[in-house]
Amino acid sequence: MHLYPSFSPRYPVRLGAHGYFILLLGTSLISCAEAVELPPEAKKEKARLEFLFTQIPQRYPTVIRKQVNNMELRMYRVTWFQKRLRVNGTHRIAIPADIIRVWSYFKTIEFKGENLDRPGNKIVLCAPGKKRHTFLGWGDARKLMGHAKKLDLIAGRDSGYSIEFSGKMSIFEISLNSPDGVSSVFDESIWGTLGADKPVRNVTIRLHPQRVRALAGMVRIPRDRYWRIPSHIGSHPDGLKGTLETLKYGFYPGRGILKL
Repeated sequence: MHLYPSFSPRYPVRLGAHGYFILLLGTSLISCAEAVELPPEAKKEKARLEFLFTQIPQRYPTVIRKQVNNMELRMYRVTWFQKRLRVNGTHRIAIPADIIRVWSYFKTIEFKGENLDRPGNKIVLCAPGKKRHTFLGWGDARKLMGHAKKLDLIAGRDSGYSIEFSGKMSIFEISLNSPDGVSSVFDESIWGTLGADKPVRNVTIRLHPQRVRALAGMVRIPRDRYWRIPSHIGSHPDGLKGTLETLKYGFYPGRGILKL
């Protein structure tokens, strides 16, 4: 592993009356041997993650797979509603409190049924206190997906949430999804202090502001190489013509760059 910028010993280090710095000498990660004393909020989050992986799979169908790079378990889907609900008018489904507790871990909500995209149909995510958000998803008559974050979650409250359906449709299944998967590993290091297990040393650094560090002989960023408008070879010619106006500001048209 290479860490940049690195401290170079060729620059003199000596004691003196000016330019004192505090350097933390250690690794880039907290030592695994160090026991991190978690604050109350962190303990609460850790318990919530444990609840997701120990209790939710016992109550609802879930999709859990092992991540191939680090072999950790990840949860990709929780299906918390499985019934054949016929809607002809207005119907409301209460969201279970245990699902609300883990809702924020997931990115999208998915509905499966029939006639979901029928004109005039409406799905509303309802939170306590009359906070309502009309669901605007994508899909077809049998499946709709949208952003789960649109539900207004109230800190410390897990009850009183619901989903309201209006129109003529059928609902068979409702799921919460995470495309990348929710990791089962709670990262305690973010609640600690980087290098807390290492000694703090007082040192003095002699600075040489006239010296410039170079990478492969370059001391300046080649503007014509990196300051470019993202594009690719399949772009419409008229679209690329518009980027010529940016030349006066030092930005150049794309050179086969595809922005994902």
